[in-house]
Amino acid sequence: MLRNRQRGVVLITTLMLVIFMSSLFVLMSKDALVNQKRIFYRTIENQSIDTILGLESTYLYYIKNNSDMSFNQSFFNNLDNSRINKYLNDIFPDANIDISLKDNTNCLNINSVVSLSRNDEEIDYIKNETNVSYIYNYLNLNNIDPIIISEFLDQVLDWIDTDDEPRSYGIEDYFYTGPLSINKQYTGKRLFFNKNELLTLPALSQFDINKLNHICVHPHSTKLLININSLVLDDHMLVQSLYPEFSADEAKLFIKEIPLSRIRNKSELSRIYNDYNLDNLDLFIYKTGFFQIKTKVRYRDFDFSVTSFINDLNSNSKISHRHYNND
Repeated sequence: MLRNRQRGVVLITTLMLVIFMSSLFVLMSKDALVNQKRIFYRTIENQSIDTILGLESTYLYYIKNNSDMSFNQSFFNNLDNSRINKYLNDIFPDANIDISLKDNTNCLNINSVVSLSRNDEEIDYIKNETNVSYIYNYLNLNNIDPIIISEFLDQVLDWIDTDDEPRSYGIEDYFYTGPLSINKQYTGKRLFFNKNELLTLPALSQFDINKLNHICVHPHSTKLLININSLVLDDHMLVQSLYPEFSADEAKLFIKEIPLSRIRNKSELSRIYNDYNLDNLDLFIYKTGFFQIKTKVRYRDFDFSVTSFINDLNSNSKISHRHYNND
C-alpha cells in the first residue's frame, strides 16, 4: 500500500514537472515569436523609411528642375506616380503603397499672426494685425464663437511672444505650470512647429482644429502666402477670409476666373481682377511655395506613414520637417 502511494506521488510530481516545462516552453516560444515579429516589422519600417527618403529626393529633384512649370491644380491632379509605385512594389511585392504630392501653400499659417523683429541682436515677435484678422474671419465663417476665437488667437500670440505679460484672453507660464494645466510646460517663446502643438492651448477644448483644413503651420516661417493658381472651389472660405465682403458665391466666382494657363505675375492678376478693386494682392504668389508629400506603406497588418513638407519659397527646395505616423 505504501509502495503504491509512493508511486502515485512520483507520478503526480512527474506530471507537474511536465506541465511546468510545457508552460515554460510555450512562454519562451511566445516571447521568441514576439521578438521575431518585432525584428521583422522593424526591418520593414527601416526599408520603408529608406524608400520614402529616396522618394523625397526624387520629388525634390523634379521640383528643382521644373521651377518655371505651371504648378497649378491641374499639375497635381495629373501627376503620374505609376513609375514610382512600380519601383516601390518591386521592393515590397505584397505591399500596398499610396503616394500623394499636393500644394501645401493655400492655408492660413498660424505662425503668420506675428512678424519677426530684431532689436540689439534680440529676436522678438510682434503681432501682425492683418494676418490675425484673416484667421479670425476664417474661424468666424466656421461658426466658432467670437469669444473663443479671441481666446485662441491671444493664446497663440502669448505662446509665441518672448514676454511674460498675458493678453486680454491669453495665458502665460503661470497657467501652464499651474494646477489647472494637464500638460506641464512653459510657453514656447518661438514659432509653432506643427499643428499638433496647438492642441496644448486651452481654447482648443472648445473646437476641433483638425477639422479646419485651411488652418496650417509652416515651421520657421511667419509668411502668409496664397498660390492663386492652385485655388479650387473648395477654397472659397479661404478667399472669403481674405475678402470678408465676399459671399460664398462671389468667392467661387473669383476662383473660377483664374485662367487654366495660370497667372504669372502681379500685373496679370491686377488686369484679370481689375473690377474687384482689391488692395492686398501681395498675398498672392504664382507658384507653389510649400509642398506636402504623403506616403503610406501597408504590408499585412503593418501600417507606416510619413508626411514630408517641402519649402520652395526661394526656389531652393528643401525638406523643412517630417511627421511620422501622423504624429
